Amino acid sequence: MPQEVPATVTPISPESLGVRDGRLGKMNWQWSVRVASKDARVGEITSLDLDGDFGLIATTAAGDWLTFDLRNGTLDRITGVGVAPLRGAAGKPVSMAMVYGLALVSTEGRGVVDAYALSTCGMDAKAVPMFTVTGPSAPPVLVDGAYTYAGLVRQDADGLHDDIAITYGPATVTLRSQSLKAPAGYRLAALSNSAKIIPYLVALWRPDQPGGEALLQRVHVLAWGDVGGPGTPTDSWDLARLKQTPVAVASAYSDQPAGVYVYLVTDPSIPGAVDIHAFFFDDAST
Repeated sequence: MPQEVPATVTPISPESLGVRDGRLGKMNWQWSVRVASKDARVGEITSLDLDGDFGLIATTAAGDWLTFDLRNGTLDRITGVGVAPLRGAAGKPVSMAMVYGLALVSTEGRGVVDAYALSTCGMDAKAVPMFTVTGPSAPPVLVDGAYTYAGLVRQDADGLHDDIAITYGPATVTLRSQSLKAPAGYRLAALSNSAKIIPYLVALWRPDQPGGEALLQRVHVLAWGDVGGPGTPTDSWDLARLKQTPVAVASAYSDQPAGVYVYLVTDPSIPGAVDIHAFFFDDAST
């Protein structure tokens, strides 16, 4: 289990993201909090996902796991944050996705994706190379591609290149497909799969120009699905434009109420602190 370090939770205004009258684009605002600790390891989040055992789980630039207890649906009652090192990490984690009981992590300057068996080893899990992604050394953006598949996406001067790979064993992956298209003036920052069984993704796009608005989209990558194939188009819908660019995103389907919860992390530039925001949208409306 991770070490729990004391933390305080304070409600904050979501207006820095552009929320007005409880709405941000097609999403309804739920809550925003600042989680602060005297432990400097709490902060500088680089990726985010959801896990049944740990709640919200994040990686940090310093090479640690952070866990936030989300069992009550909010974070306003938590009194601590779980902290543990990414054992065997070869550099700064930049993307992470929970896929079939494994935490897949890509690190800065490497084309290797490591797997951490958190479901069986907990935070004692050590990095085991899972995929070697050929081509430029830029690390891939990772996402649950559906079932036991991982989605791997890389953006370069020629656009976005992607593929899906099964998690049963080490493999070499060449990103040949171009299923996703970057909106003009944006770079891919993060992906999240709220569905887990089909590739309905939430995509976070970072503006190329400083001071520009970030973009959050709902993306259906048909080519990754069972009925898709090469050349199958990808459908996308804008969810929201954000005045402040989040550093990470996670999402999860909900049955009651029916729809999708989206969790965004923004950096308050305060040592030992992170800002976390929760939103909800009716998936049928997108």
